[in-house]
Amino acid sequence: AEAQYNLALRYLNGRGVAASVQEAFRWFHKAAEQGLGLAQMNVGRMYADGQGTTRNDAEAVRWQRRAAEHNQPLAQYYLGLLYAEGRGIARDDREALQWFRRAAEQNLALAQLELANRYLEGRGVVLDEAKGIQLLEQAAQGGHPKAQMLLAERYFSGQGVARDPRIGLDWLRKAAEQDNAEACYRLATAYARGEGGERNDG
Repeated sequence: AEAQYNLALRYLNGRGVAASVQEAFRWFHKAAEQGLGLAQMNVGRMYADGQGTTRNDAEAVRWQRRAAEHNQPLAQYYLGLLYAEGRGIARDDREALQWFRRAAEQNLALAQLELANRYLEGRGVVLDEAKGIQLLEQAAQGGHPKAQMLLAERYFSGQGVARDPRIGLDWLRKAAEQDNAEACYRLATAYARGEGGERNDG
């Protein structure tokens, strides 16, 4: 199964073979049928996106569930999204939250950010700013640039945290180091305004 999975990746990326999403899908599917969680997750994604195969939301749900039950955090996150959007399955916010939580508990920054936003907005859960910020910090520490930017803005404004522009600047730098265009622009603006006690007109 792993050899089939690796071959699928080569077809997907055109490494040593002519790139072909159809061939990638075929080999991911073979590996997925043998129970390889990562392959199942990829098959689910390809069904959801109509990549290398016809889009089929019900199949996307079926394969993401199989991978999610193998404890693949990314599959748990994608399954949560399918439930949240009601794609291929009846919309169910409680079920979506359960899968986001399982992925977040495995330190998947994407899922931590999704949960953070839900707690901060009171979407599908009771609004809980403290819990939201805690999850936002986890996602930021996990390297998610969007989470790093959102956290930076909170430190600049003092919303839900003790105002500290220097910490805000640190988080902006981390996001900018990942070539996040929005963070680079915001960082330049922060320097120009002298936020965080630093001013650089050059």
